[in-house]
Amino acid sequence: MCRFLETESEAYRFLWTSGFNGAALVHIARRGDFVELRSRVLSRSRLYREEPVVSTPLSPDDWQKLQQALTISGFWLLDSTDDRIGLDGAQWLIEGRCGDTYHWVDRWSPRGGVFELGRLFFGLAGPALSDLRLY
Repeated sequence: MCRFLETESEAYRFLWTSGFNGAALVHIARRGDFVELRSRVLSRSRLYREEPVVSTPLSPDDWQKLQQALTISGFWLLDSTDDRIGLDGAQWLIEGRCGDTYHWVDRWSPRGGVFELGRLFFGLAGPALSDLRLY
């Protein structure tokens, strides 16, 4: 996230890692008035084949949806970790950087606002990820 500090004024990343359905990454970054989403399915099968990075511009409305979801979830105020763990489920890491301010939230199969925030990341990424069942 800090690697692009000079070029991205604000950035968010969602890494979803599931024991059964592989892993996926969604990165949303703002450069001035331009907002770009990059996504990648990291591993979806036992072959652990990495899919290519998909890159697409986001509309101002999509950016507003993300900002609203961050506010509703209380992202910037949440504890970075909690003590919830499990055997079946998925690990969720959501990171955010606005200017020099960085925050991360790491959860095991979350509910509520964090779940909705992750679902929005996948929804904005389109069919390759929006079709996956999040848990």
